[in-house]
Amino acid sequence: MSNIKDVAKLAGVSVATVSNILNNKTSVSEELHQKVIKAMEELDYHPNFLAINLRRKKIGFIGVVVSSLTGHYHQLYEGINQIAKEHRCQPILKIVSSAGEEIKEIESLMQLSVSGIIVVSSYLNEEVIRHYDEAGIPIVFVDHYPVNTVHNIVRFDNHQIVGNLTAELMKQKKTVGLITGSRFLGSEDACVEGYLKNLDPAVQTQPLLFETEFNKERAFSGLINYLCKLEALPDCMIVSAVHLAKTVSEICSMLNMKTVSIYALSGDCWYKY
Repeated sequence: MSNIKDVAKLAGVSVATVSNILNNKTSVSEELHQKVIKAMEELDYHPNFLAINLRRKKIGFIGVVVSSLTGHYHQLYEGINQIAKEHRCQPILKIVSSAGEEIKEIESLMQLSVSGIIVVSSYLNEEVIRHYDEAGIPIVFVDHYPVNTVHNIVRFDNHQIVGNLTAELMKQKKTVGLITGSRFLGSEDACVEGYLKNLDPAVQTQPLLFETEFNKERAFSGLINYLCKLEALPDCMIVSAVHLAKTVSEICSMLNMKTVSIYALSGDCWYKY
């Protein structure tokens, strides 16, 4: 891949001259200008104007990675967009539907020279986290976040939210199961702790816990096997992410499990299926 030094060498000018032409910092002769343009075309060199604008502080760019724009995700993005505009910053929105797609979008944002990334994703796994760790720019995780991360986080109190719901269902003499993503995510670990703390042994002697991946296909397969092996279905199932709850709902419908109530955590509230 060609760079600005290659352009300068081919055009027979200094790197500073090429940089000045790209940034419109100085006037040069038409002949010199055309030499630089011709060299860029021959080398197929495309300057990163986003990075140029960022360095010149005309406008800043931040990446926003979301797994949906429904429910509280939409509210979060609206808030991000509003504050960004107040600070003369432009969000670049990336909506992802899988971990693999998220990795590609991280690379895409890095090529656009964003100054940071806000992550509101339900598809985090260890490989995706590694790509964020290696980005070398500020990362902020919202809602789902890794345990012991070095990055900033904005979190909901999943421990209290799940605990309160479990306690309320126990009062109604309901048996309750919990389905979460991997507990290497602090958001999932908090769900488990809140659930376990509020189980009432007089209603339910054993916890019903299932840990799965956020990947839809693998979650679907694992959840079918888990539910079919249960001696008795719980009255209610708490699920840590809306897209997981939709998968559970599909399975219950397919297996004619019509009596199970499914509660999906969405921000600081619950959606019931």
